[in-house]
Amino acid sequence: MTFEPQLIDPFVELIWRGVGTATLILIVVLVRRQRQIKKVLDDLDRRSRVLSRLESELRELKTSQTTAPMKADSSLPQSTTELPPGSSLEKKHRVISLAQRGLDPEDIARQLNIYRGEAELVLSLSRYFKQGSQETQDATVQ
Repeated sequence: MTFEPQLIDPFVELIWRGVGTATLILIVVLVRRQRQIKKVLDDLDRRSRVLSRLESELRELKTSQTTAPMKADSSLPQSTTELPPGSSLEKKHRVISLAQRGLDPEDIARQLNIYRGEAELVLSLSRYFKQGSQETQDATVQ
């Protein structure tokens, strides 16, 4: 068994005091386990904070979806039959279509076999461009 250098020095004094080798090995093992437990608890605490942040973001998304439901985008073809099969535009249309049916990005990604981030990006860009086109229309009317 190899000892960590930072653990050996404090235990040299214990050897001089007459503490046996088996006891020292036990102490070293316990100190190592204590460090491992501290790392696991720190990691658990970090993950808990991330989970709390994600839960609050999810609540915000759910409230924003209930207050402003997504409307059909008139710039996209109304059926996927108008799009070439397998095209990226068809995939984007399907993402938006599934979102309009109430699926969240994770379910959309699973159903279309794409990354969740890709689904979120398509939906974010769709909202961004929709908002921009509405602002342009509002400015034209005024």
